[in-house]
Amino acid sequence: MNKVKLLAIAPYEGLAEILRSISMKREDVMLTIEVGDLSEGVQLAKKHADENFDAIISRGGTAELLRTAVEIPVIEISISVYDVLRAIKMAELYDARFAVVGFSTITERAKLLSDLLQYKLDIITFESEEDVEPILSRLKDHQYDLVVSDRIGSTVAEEIGLNSILISSGNESVASSFNRAIQLVQSLRPLHKEKEIFKQISTSHFDNFLIYNEKGNLWFSHITASDYHDTIFSTVNDYLEKLITFPNQKFEIIVDHFLFTITNDFYFHNDEQFTLIKITKKDAPLIQEDVFSIYNLDSADQTIYDDDYSSANFIGMVRKQIEEYSRTHLPILIIGESGTGKEKAASIIYKKGPFNNNPLYTIDCATINEQQWNSLLSHYNSPLYNVQTTIYFKEIIALDPKQFNKLFEFFSQSNLAQRNRLIFSATLNDTLNNDEIIHSLKYKLSCLQLFLPALRERISDLPSILALYINKLNTSMGKQIIGFEQEALEFMKEFTWENNLDQLHRVLRELVILAEGSYISKDLVKKILSQETRTSMVNPPKVSSIPLNKTLDEINYYIIQAVLEEEGQNKESTAKRLGISRSTLWRKINSAPS
Repeated sequence: MNKVKLLAIAPYEGLAEILRSISMKREDVMLTIEVGDLSEGVQLAKKHADENFDAIISRGGTAELLRTAVEIPVIEISISVYDVLRAIKMAELYDARFAVVGFSTITERAKLLSDLLQYKLDIITFESEEDVEPILSRLKDHQYDLVVSDRIGSTVAEEIGLNSILISSGNESVASSFNRAIQLVQSLRPLHKEKEIFKQISTSHFDNFLIYNEKGNLWFSHITASDYHDTIFSTVNDYLEKLITFPNQKFEIIVDHFLFTITNDFYFHNDEQFTLIKITKKDAPLIQEDVFSIYNLDSADQTIYDDDYSSANFIGMVRKQIEEYSRTHLPILIIGESGTGKEKAASIIYKKGPFNNNPLYTIDCATINEQQWNSLLSHYNSPLYNVQTTIYFKEIIALDPKQFNKLFEFFSQSNLAQRNRLIFSATLNDTLNNDEIIHSLKYKLSCLQLFLPALRERISDLPSILALYINKLNTSMGKQIIGFEQEALEFMKEFTWENNLDQLHRVLRELVILAEGSYISKDLVKKILSQETRTSMVNPPKVSSIPLNKTLDEINYYIIQAVLEEEGQNKESTAKRLGISRSTLWRKINSAPS
């Protein structure tokens, strides 16, 4: 059988799972799946432009963008009435006003459901992409807290501080798109002979080259440096507008000690301009790697910060405090128990802060070594020498006093806090208030304090958090869970969440995976919660009772816990007594043997 070769660009992971599941049941397609939304999806499609796919399957705004960016057919996955109904039922669990918003393909179905089922729904239609932000801003001003929308509506909603539930595509809609793709491809075969002839002529002249038409669509590709295929395409895409507009351009990049030079020439065929982009590869000197974590707001890879924690910390009283603090330039100290989402709160402050046009630098004080620390304070490329950036010192109390004193001296001499937005975080424990580092941040640097409450202290927020978590898990796992049975929800509220959002997310992931219907049952909740270990502080063993039949790592951990007990949980004196740095002690405590 001559299989149809399809490329699927899924705007979210859950859709990719459904595509994968359906394709495995078919013998007439060969499917490649990538996950990316809107412009990211376009870049992924361009990355595969030289692989001779017959058609592309995608959804919504991503499909529309792909139609203008590639030369092969694009089949759109439609949104069914049931897809809309499922999202509305999920939104009903959320304890606040919500509206259904989107382009006509969504709102027409919502209006049909409203008429048939006698629902009283607030439904608003986007006429163009420019309508999205103004309409959602008006809803926020009118005290709406949640919108049910497609991908672009959900994305913009979260950017302006509204929670959202994404309308995901179900199995029926995806299966239909496969059928339409196969019918269309079969009607368009065979390939153009002119392109095949041009291919045979061109490949005899250059080792690595690309040909683009005047619209910026890849027309032909010949890359022999296969190990650097993705790097070459990514770099060319960065400069593509210039390359197809101006002749005699030249760009160079260094990758893995190789120098790549990119040049261009124009050719014309039947009054149409083609751009030939040539890539040469030469040896280059070694360059030093960056040792700090950098995150850009417009980066395609946002998985580190864009997850469930961001939503959970943007509900209730925490939300107002984060919004108010974000508007200032003042340094902020985030304090909370383990698992309360301190890193995600820092990302929200960055995104909504005055310097979000520049990167967010994260410095993990618990893992940075002495050499990297010295480089941080002295190297001219250090983020500490930047202006109008956001710098996040994660677990600042993991520094030993000598390291922190150097840092604080740098603060005083360089006016770092006046030039940049500084964010610090610390895990709440019994000795935190007596910690000298915390004392200096509070009273010398005058940090604003953001306390993230434990989950048990914000149970009233739990239904809203669960609704958002379920929506995100549905999109990542390809599930179609609507919510909890009422008794099941009460069990969730009564449970003691000792590990906070970390524990909630893990438990909910298990529940979503195991749920057999549209609602999570009370029996399943009881079963999973009964398996949870309700941790409590256990007195560490005395040195004399340390079991010597354990591994060396386990014995070291028992010794550290025993010394901590004898030193009254004072990490500084414990580290000094053990002859290790405070950061080393922190790492060993947080890497307890299982």
